[in-house]
Order: sequence, then structure tokens, then C-alpha cells
Amino acid sequence: MFPDQRAFAAAISRALADALPGSRVSLIGSLGAGTGDEYSDVDLAWVVPDGAVPNAADRLGAVLGAVAEVASVRSAPEFQRSALRRLVFVRFRGVPLFWQLDLQIWAASHAFDTDVTRASGIDWSLAESAAMNAIGACKAVLRG
Repeated sequence: MFPDQRAFAAAISRALADALPGSRVSLIGSLGAGTGDEYSDVDLAWVVPDGAVPNAADRLGAVLGAVAEVASVRSAPEFQRSALRRLVFVRFRGVPLFWQLDLQIWAASHAFDTDVTRASGIDWSLAESAAMNAIGACKAVLRG
């Protein structure tokens, strides 16, 4: 379906930017730094207009479903109720397991501000988290 993670990341970036006018998407992490390899996940930052973070997070599954079938969407509990920031992990069907999407969603006025107020939630799948940690361990072994 996609020749590599960069093509996959580009398709996701287009879908996100198209879903919310005035937003912008940046490739970050190892792919953004140019140090990615075949085991790298896709790290993106989506900066959205102020006030749009909750709506953007709520619509994420539907928006990303246009790129590839979404198997799992998990939101980091620390920011589940934040109006300023979300950290979301998305796993897709039909693409390599290593290509999990790690998506940071930021309100424009607080983009990349690590001192935002925390708004914790409790919706977190321990089983899905354990599975993704196992995949991370496999990547480390494959990388040597």
C-alpha cells in the first residue's frame, strides 16, 4: 500500500491538514531528523488552531481511516482531557506493525510548550500498551 514510512507519513499529514483548515503537520522523531530506519515508527506533530484540540482528537479515527484502516487509537492518559495538548498512538491494519503513528496534537498558542497544565484521564489499554512495548523490544533486537 505504501512503499515506506515517509510515504505513509505524507499521506497521514495530508489527511490531517485537510481535515482541519489552519492546521499544520510536521514530521518529527527519527524520520524527521533523517535518522530513521526500516523499523522506525511515524512521529508527527499536528498544530491546530486554539480551541480545536478536543475536536481534532475526537475525529482522529475517522480522519485517519481514510488513509488506512485504523486498528487501535490510544490517548496518553496524562493529556486525555487537555484542551492544549494530546499525545495519541495509532496502530493501522495493512501496514507494518513498526509503523505505529505517534501523534502530538498541540494548540497553536502552546505548540511544543512542555509546561502545559495536565488534564489526566483513565482510558488506557494495558494490553495494547504491552503489545506495543513488545513491538518496541523486537525493533531493538532487529537493530542489534
